[in-house]
Amino acid sequence: GITANGIEAWIHSNKNKKATSLANYILDEIESVTGINNRGIKSGTMKTSAENYYINSYSKCTSLMLELGFATSSKDNALVTTDIDKTAKAIADGIIKFLREYGN
Repeated sequence: GITANGIEAWIHSNKNKKATSLANYILDEIESVTGINNRGIKSGTMKTSAENYYINSYSKCTSLMLELGFATSSKDNALVTTDIDKTAKAIADGIIKFLREYGN
């Protein structure tokens, strides 16, 4: 069968504009420097869109959960860890773009 692969971001189920923007910036940066499949933004939790991950429910700042590939995909693992500094810089660059837009 086909193994799930790629990166994705989980945001609050209210799909807040800031969280959506932050997630897009980070995912786009990681995809562009690693070539990994971008699965996009999901809301709620894997179990149900009616619930939220703790960080997305209780953080006082814009938040998300970032999935850097699937443990079942050796290709994903290689793409994001072969040059871990490149992946980290991509995440930071996405955050910087967000901060330039929202200034918070």
